[in-house]
Amino acid sequence: MERLRQERETFEVRKSQSRWWFGLRFATVVVLLAMALGIFGVATSILLAPDGHSQASIWNAGLALVVDLLALAGTGVAHVLRPATQPALAPVTPRSPGGAGAGAPMSPGGRQGRRPTPRSRTIPPRSIPRSR
Repeated sequence: MERLRQERETFEVRKSQSRWWFGLRFATVVVLLAMALGIFGVATSILLAPDGHSQASIWNAGLALVVDLLALAGTGVAHVLRPATQPALAPVTPRSPGGAGAGAPMSPGGRQGRRPTPRSRTIPPRSIPRSR
């Protein structure tokens, strides 16, 4: 009973940490996006009304606009290509050294344990084509 309580407590702590990390990452994205939109707005206003600005400030506004757009595109590409940094929540129950115990379902490899989930990326040994 104590073990179950500890496992549940560990899961709740991980769940809470995951929620806090999501909030921190979301707040960071909102602040950075607001800064990027601010830079975009100022640079665009300078480029659309160049009458009251010097030639150097117009060039700097154009450069800031290009760099801002490249940074946004790079961040988007990096976010798409990068794997998740936060591990998925999973049961914290440790497996016993001898397997899952008597009566447990057999896996395709012949070992006792949990059945593979549809998201599992393991290929059962019998489905691997043999090279000749």
